[in-house]
Parts: sequence; structure tokens; C-alpha cells
Amino acid sequence: MTAPRTVLLAISALRRGGAERQFVELVRGLDRDRWRPRVALCDPTDEYGVDLGAGPYIDLRSASGSTPLTGLRIAAALRRERPAVLHTFGGLLNLYGRLAVRATGIGRMVSAVRAGVPTPRDLRFERFTRGLTDALLVNSVGTRDVLASRARLDAAAIDVVPNGVDEARFHPLGDAERDATRRRLGLGGTALVVLARMSPEKNHVAVLRALGRLRRDGRLGDLHVHFVGRPASRADDETIRAAVTAEGLEATVRFAGPTDVPEDWLAAADGVVQASLFEGMSSVVLESMACGTPVLVSPPADRDGNVRDGVDGVRFSGTDPDEVAAGLARFLALPSEARRRLGESASRRARAEFSLAAMVSRTCAVWERVLRA
Repeated sequence: MTAPRTVLLAISALRRGGAERQFVELVRGLDRDRWRPRVALCDPTDEYGVDLGAGPYIDLRSASGSTPLTGLRIAAALRRERPAVLHTFGGLLNLYGRLAVRATGIGRMVSAVRAGVPTPRDLRFERFTRGLTDALLVNSVGTRDVLASRARLDAAAIDVVPNGVDEARFHPLGDAERDATRRRLGLGGTALVVLARMSPEKNHVAVLRALGRLRRDGRLGDLHVHFVGRPASRADDETIRAAVTAEGLEATVRFAGPTDVPEDWLAAADGVVQASLFEGMSSVVLESMACGTPVLVSPPADRDGNVRDGVDGVRFSGTDPDEVAAGLARFLALPSEARRRLGESASRRARAEFSLAAMVSRTCAVWERVLRA
């Protein structure tokens, strides 16, 4: 057998989020007979606390954001680790990784873009440094199309590797276990969960305004909405809580904070709401589907159309409060049996089309391809 090849994987931090969770699962899922992973972080914060089997983290010491020094530290890591592949995960890390590989001549360069709508700055960098990378990965057809149209990249030369779902962790619960989980989490009545970082792009305020419209129309019934996640900033927290007060939703909305068990919230809910203004491929959407829970989703939160309206969940017609309110009202009007059928269909679709093994295998296939080239 040949010795495993080293792959250096660089990401900003291991904070809780969809992209970070996929990163963790990728590293954990690698075949150690073929790959020796090493992990580099700009911010050494690790909110997962699991052993990735990749040795001590390489500290790029850029907690305030990637800087030119980040590129020098990546170059030093390349000289020390001698990886076959450097795989960077978005933003300025892509730029500095590409420059470091070009400067050192060490390794093949693979980059990922995971933002649903990359910033104008990142789009410029992707356009003008595309020739410095051997492969560009995205997790969504929507993101690929944004790069093709706005950064003028060749769509055919962009690899789409969809997110994977841990089926052992995210799965439907039996009736007794689901009832017990609901009691433990304090879910009563019709329970909707919004599991996301509380920041503007997640569109929490529009959801609250939509709920306010339903309250004024007398259509909330026994609905309770649980926001699970931490605020991105104090200002975001204040804005969202002010919207709760302004809409008179104190009895309807609960802030549960961050969680270490997203699978419990997703599997125990009656529905999961994702009204984001943009996403790449939302892990929460796929994980909710795998749990057999209908997803109520905006078009930008599900750019690949994984949730089929009326089949796996409910698709809002847009992202503004009126459009979200109309979708919420359609879901609340469904009888329990219809909601159950949506969840069963969602679970079958997630398990048939998305898995962690497939995500890891497709990523490794890209590394193999660039090494052969």
C-alpha cells in the first residue's frame, strides 16, 4: 500500500454553522489509509470539541480576519507539512491559499465557495485568481450559477458537491421518543423551530412580522415558534427582540439560545422555518428533511429546489413578511396527517440523495483528479 497523502484543510474557525459542520464531517469521514488530514484555523475557537483525528490545529492567528500575514503563515505550513493538496474554505483564505501555493510550488490548490451569494470582494478575487487554483468546489447549483454570472467563471469547470447528512444523527423519532423529546425541550402545541444564527441574512425579522400579521388575523391558533441559535451581535439581538415586542408575540416566541443537539430540535418540531435571504446549500434544510420534519423555506434558502412545495414541505413565494405569512398560513391550515406525509416524503428524499459518505467521496474524487492532472 502507498502511504496516505497529506491534505491541509484551512477554514476560518470551527464555530457552529452549516459550513463548519460539513467541514468537521469531511475531516472525520476521510479514509485514513488514503489521506492524512491536517487542519488550519484563523481563529482557534472550536465549538464542536470532537477529535477530528487530524493532530493539533495549525494556528494561522488571524482571529480578526484573514490578512496578508495569513498567506505567509499558510506558506509556512505548506513548507512544514508538505501536503499533496491544500483545500481552503472560502473568502480571503482562497486568495491567500492560492498565492501561497504559487509562491512555494507545494501541493495542488483546491478552493471552496460556500456562501449563497459571495460578497462583491470575493467575487472579484474569484474571477481574477481562478487561474491559480486547480479546482473550485461549491455545495449548490445556485452558488455555481452566481459565480458563473457575476464572476464570469465557466460553470462547467466548477464542481458541485452537495452537503451530506449524518443519517445516524438526523433521523425520524418514534412516537414515544418524540413525545419525550418535546417535553424535554418544552415544545407544546404546534411547534415551529427556526434553527439559525440570529443575523440579518437569516431574515428573522421578516418571520416575526409575518407572525404578527397572522396574530392580528387571528390565525396563530396554538402556534409556538422557537428560535434556536445565538445572535451574531448585540445589535442583532436587540433588533429581533424589539420586533417580538412590536408584533405582540411575547406569548408565541421563545428564544432557546444555541444548542449542542440540533437533531433533537429538528426531529421534535412540527415544522422548521428557513426564510433566509441567501444560503449556499442549507444544512438545516437537509437535516430537517432527514429527520422527517417538513421545511417551510424561502427560495433563496433552497436555491437547488430540494424542498418540493406541497410534497416535502412549503415553499414561500418570496422573503418579505407577506409572502412568509402566506406560507405559514398554508402550513398551519394543513391537518396533522398531511403534515406527516410531507415529513415522510422529505425523509425519503434526503436519505436517497444526500449522505455524508457521498459528500466525502465526491470531495476526495476532486482531490484525486487534480493530483492525476
